[in-house]
Amino acid sequence: MANIPHHMDSFKTLISPLMKKPWARKLMLLPVILAGKKGSNKTDNYENFHPSLINSVEQLSIYVTNIQKSSAFYEKAAGLIHNRTCEPEPHPFKDGQTLRCCYMDAKEQKDSLILIERRDDNGEIIKPTRTQIFHLAFEIEDSVGTIEFTNQLKAKGIKISYGPAIHNDIPPNGDGESGGNHAVYAYDPDFHYVEFFSNMDTIDNFKEKYS
Repeated sequence: MANIPHHMDSFKTLISPLMKKPWARKLMLLPVILAGKKGSNKTDNYENFHPSLINSVEQLSIYVTNIQKSSAFYEKAAGLIHNRTCEPEPHPFKDGQTLRCCYMDAKEQKDSLILIERRDDNGEIIKPTRTQIFHLAFEIEDSVGTIEFTNQLKAKGIKISYGPAIHNDIPPNGDGESGGNHAVYAYDPDFHYVEFFSNMDTIDNFKEKYS
């Protein structure tokens, strides 16, 4: 954990392995239960939600340490396709810095992920920091399924950080986490926490799934 550039205090680092255990999560929620309160997650109040003003998030850009290494990971793990890698360009806001971008395509979306190498005025890579992206998620086809996808990741030599798991269910059927999907997690080369998920709860289907 010491090498992962996303901050967790010592207590959270100590107990994080326990949070995979249903009994540990129940223990953490005990004060809330005894107080008569109910924890909420994003599917609890779908019926009260107003429609979003946007349909979807079309593109994500993340800083990386090594474009070749990161693009190889996303090709291998997620099946993203390398579209193009541009030559270094001056940073639009940081004098002396340069940016080099790698554009990757999803099955039905061009330039869905952009990997960015940032260099200082000496040409040295500026590594991603704890204040940058921690977690990103990719939806996989329901026809593949999370368990099959997990097996594919393992067969490719990618270490699984957590899962496969069912979020937003009652243990032991699910892990009790908010989310409303079936998911598996792995770290990319810069320790961005990458989620691959399927069978996502939606405003339209959650009543049918949980009735």
